[in-house]
Amino acid sequence: MANQIVQKAMRFDVNERYQSAAELNADVRKAITMLERGITGNASDDYHQPMAEHQDDDEIPSNEGEGYVVLLVESKIGLQNAIRDRLKARGYRVLIIQDPNRALARFATDDEQPADCVIFGAADLGVDAVDAYNRFAKDENTCNIPSILLIDRRQTNLIQAALRGPKRKMLGLPLKVRELRQALSQLLVGVDRRPAGTY
Repeated sequence: MANQIVQKAMRFDVNERYQSAAELNADVRKAITMLERGITGNASDDYHQPMAEHQDDDEIPSNEGEGYVVLLVESKIGLQNAIRDRLKARGYRVLIIQDPNRALARFATDDEQPADCVIFGAADLGVDAVDAYNRFAKDENTCNIPSILLIDRRQTNLIQAALRGPKRKMLGLPLKVRELRQALSQLLVGVDRRPAGTY
């Protein structure tokens, strides 16, 4: 919303710009209200809203993810918070790392794996996220651990470069909560839940 305000204020066509300070002030106040409520975009601006409104999703918290740990590799704080909050409400424990290489290093040892599924966000991390996703799929220590790639549908060259497989899912942004939940439940079939207090 803030970006839209700046864009409108700087339009080349005078008729498309704000026509008065009051009009600009009204949009700024509306943007502040939306940000305070946690809304970071609007339905007509899908690109700036990586986590789509979840009207198709019931609001009742559940424990479908209880006993599972998900590692989110994402650099956008807004998307980190949105995914963490929505998955925590479903019982998942969510770990977050911004650097894809650090995420892979967490799985390098033969100790217990730190997560049951890894979600790589490529909207901002781009090639780095896809490379990490592909290395995760090929490495003998991690190839059997489910992973999800979140990618903007316009990143066609990255989509083509991403490996496919039974333990891999690719979801387009903007992301619907229900799509992510379905992907997790499909990938985690057969994965034992961790006992309470151990994760």
